[in-house]
Amino acid sequence: MIQIKDETFSVDEIYKYTLCFKISKQEIEIGVFDAVQGKYLVYESYAVGSDIDEIGLLEQIYKEHFFIAAGYWKKIVLVSTLAKFSYVPEEFFSPQNAIDLLRMNVEIDADKLDICYSTHAKQGITCIFAVEKYLLRWVKSKYPYQEISYLHENSCILEGLLTFDKSLESRDLNLFVQSDTLTLVAFKHGHLQYLNTFSHHNSQDFIYYVLLAIEKMGCQRQEANIVMYGNISDNSSYVKELRKYINSVKTGSRPQGITFGYKFDELQPHSAFDMFSVPIAIK
Repeated sequence: MIQIKDETFSVDEIYKYTLCFKISKQEIEIGVFDAVQGKYLVYESYAVGSDIDEIGLLEQIYKEHFFIAAGYWKKIVLVSTLAKFSYVPEEFFSPQNAIDLLRMNVEIDADKLDICYSTHAKQGITCIFAVEKYLLRWVKSKYPYQEISYLHENSCILEGLLTFDKSLESRDLNLFVQSDTLTLVAFKHGHLQYLNTFSHHNSQDFIYYVLLAIEKMGCQRQEANIVMYGNISDNSSYVKELRKYINSVKTGSRPQGITFGYKFDELQPHSAFDMFSVPIAIK
């Protein structure tokens, strides 16, 4: 469990803050930030055990938590972690055909999933993604009077990476690593060239997908620069194996344009990159 709260956080000013939830089968993450000041105030992470469902743990956290049950947040954000997403050019998108566009890439059970979308104006693309209906019901039941926004975690990663103007060339491959998934993002001349998420179970899977992405980018291994974010350390076995194939492998930093107090120093700068990019993604 991780609990970080900036000393400037004030319960009396919750009406100014945005509360963010990211819920997966492995972890529940909670973030609070002041969008006006551009400052991150709270980050919490709770592991979801194999014997506890995520909604059960979420209910427990909600009941016992000091402040998230407050009903006067400025905005609520729910981040989807499902590997059911698609990016399409804005000119091809409309809300009416969103589910049909998404079904071109993934299977959708309309009884269990709702379809959401968010626009990346600077890239001229729209992300279409699925959210579990039971999560939507939970959030709406707890915060019936608040504005609720929906994002996909990959959209948060994308917007965070776009704050690094010098890292948007075709030789740079960005990795966002979680316990069992790997998201790879690459740009060419500042525009999104490649974005995909894969499940990985061992270092062989990990290496295979990285090398596959480099091939899709049309880049030579010797020329590639790997920048890693998320749940991975610079001396992990995965990284040691990766360096056998790629010369330039390093960890990244937090998105630019967001302020973090000293208490966040207990986290590695490349950790929780998607959650720390939410303030940028909802602008």
